[in-house]
Order: sequence, then C-alpha cells, then structure tokens
Amino acid sequence: MESLTGKELGKMRESKGITLDEAAKATCLRVSIIKAIENDEPCDLLSPLYLNFSRRTYARYLDNAAQKEIAAAKAVKSPANAKSA
Repeated sequence: MESLTGKELGKMRESKGITLDEAAKATCLRVSIIKAIENDEPCDLLSPLYLNFSRRTYARYLDNAAQKEIAAAKAVKSPANAKSA
C-alpha cells in the first residue's frame, strides 16, 4: 500500500462504514491513537517507533478491508459468472 496521509486513512475508514471503535477493536489500537493517526498529529504518549508501527497496522487493516470489498465485488460482477448464467 502506498503511503497515505492520516486524513486519507480516515476517509478510507469512513467510506467503508467502519467506526473508530470497530477499527480499534480489530487492530488492538486505542481510539485515541487512531484519531491521532487520522489527524496527522504526533502522539506525545508514544515513541516514534510505536507510532509508525501503529500507523502501518492501521493502514494494513484498512487495505485488507478494501481488498475484501474488491474481491466480493469481483465475485458478483465476474465475467465468468455472467457467462455461466
């Protein structure tokens, strides 16, 4: 996944209808950390290393959610499925 800004990650989450609480539960990150990532704010409570790890974890989670949506859409709209019908 290319490097996205925190605001882009937030928009991605919102476009998928994922709440902050759902994202926090799925990633084992606190809501406050996800908010800091989405607002592109440094988190004074975290070391830069942990913040980068948290950002990558969150981005991967959102990318996996996107890949699942794409796969589901392809399964429904697949030309192979249309030909066999």
